[in-house]
Amino acid sequence: MRKRIEDREYERDYLKVRDTFLSLTTKTYPHGHEEEVLGLLPELMNDQFGNYYRIIGDRPTTMFTSHLDTADHRQNKTERYSTIDNGIENITTGGETILGADDKAGVTVMLYMMEKKVPGLYYFFIGEERGGIGSKKLANGFEETEHVSEIVRCVSFDRRGTGSIITKQLGRQCCSDEFANALCEQYNGLGMQMAPDPTGIFTDSAMLMGLIPECTNVSVGYMNEHTGKEVQNITHLEQLCKASCEVDWDSLPTKRDLQEAVKGDKDYPDSYNDLVKDAKKLDTFSGIEEEDGKWSLYFDLEGWKPSEVLSELQDINQLVEKHGLMGAGYMDNGYLIINIMVL
Repeated sequence: MRKRIEDREYERDYLKVRDTFLSLTTKTYPHGHEEEVLGLLPELMNDQFGNYYRIIGDRPTTMFTSHLDTADHRQNKTERYSTIDNGIENITTGGETILGADDKAGVTVMLYMMEKKVPGLYYFFIGEERGGIGSKKLANGFEETEHVSEIVRCVSFDRRGTGSIITKQLGRQCCSDEFANALCEQYNGLGMQMAPDPTGIFTDSAMLMGLIPECTNVSVGYMNEHTGKEVQNITHLEQLCKASCEVDWDSLPTKRDLQEAVKGDKDYPDSYNDLVKDAKKLDTFSGIEEEDGKWSLYFDLEGWKPSEVLSELQDINQLVEKHGLMGAGYMDNGYLIINIMVL
């Protein structure tokens, strides 16, 4: 039976997983509204890229990440419902809006861990649903950012389902098999049912694969994200919060060879190094690809406001002029694709 969840004021007790999640999902927070979430969170620090973070412990080596934005383009108030089946509680909306469990579920996990004082660098990113805006900026300024200098593993809490430890993102290995197996073993020893999963697509940790040896994404219990049918398994979320505080993060192996991984990820000609370096500074840049011997730059413009698109197009034009690109540009499935031809 589906039961309507009535809106109310929630006590700020991050150990109450269900209440924390509900307090974070009374409305949605598309990119540009992330600051509105801060009133529901403990005091955080700002980095120079618009993201928020907290450090617990002395020079932690593990980064935990989630993102504050949701996948809609207009803020909406949510209407939430609860169903319980075989002892498992799921929360949905009435179907008119998304729920925002992607990624308020991940935020909930991190708040619980922070309350339990689990050592780590806790990062709350902006603009993940717009191509990883905040994490991309951190990646571009990684070497100049002192508080990430000791990080050797990055764990995002932003994966659908209840059983995945992601080993590949964007089609590339993001963590070693040894790391994934060891993390699964620890979680499963704490009552979870996790397994290595190579079918990851993208979250903020993907932006850091070339900078941090072990990067993964952990299932937080949502399904049908980005749709009115989005659902959050609260029972799984509560189990995950508790288990994540018991994992011995520092004991996990670091086996992925970062230099070899970076070398393998770079599959474009050396002559494009400076071009790609400059393209990565743009918020909409999503990659460089080759087809039939011809290379193209891809910029993801889907979902951006007209004023944002105009500003980004001006920056892309400056990139084109700086590098003397003469190839044609065209739109395809929300991407601006620019063929690379240099005089």
